[in-house]
Amino acid sequence: MGYLIGNTVEERKDVIDNIGKTYRMRSKFIHHGQRIEDMDTLFIFMRYARMFFQVLIKNISKFNEKKEFVDKIEDGYLSDFSRL
Repeated sequence: MGYLIGNTVEERKDVIDNIGKTYRMRSKFIHHGQRIEDMDTLFIFMRYARMFFQVLIKNISKFNEKKEFVDKIEDGYLSDFSRL
């Protein structure tokens, strides 16, 4: 997600950090019944998720197969990746 919607290393780190926080909140809710009180983190995650799916939809026609898409992401992970 970070590689598709973040334009800089810092933005990508922010996305990754938010996903971790959101997952921990989800885990506490699902496994321990704790209430989710940090709504700001959840709203940021939802915004990131929307942006992620917008990028996917916008670029879906560039790839004939799922493998091509995954390869593009992996190539980006190993190089200077900004956008599709």
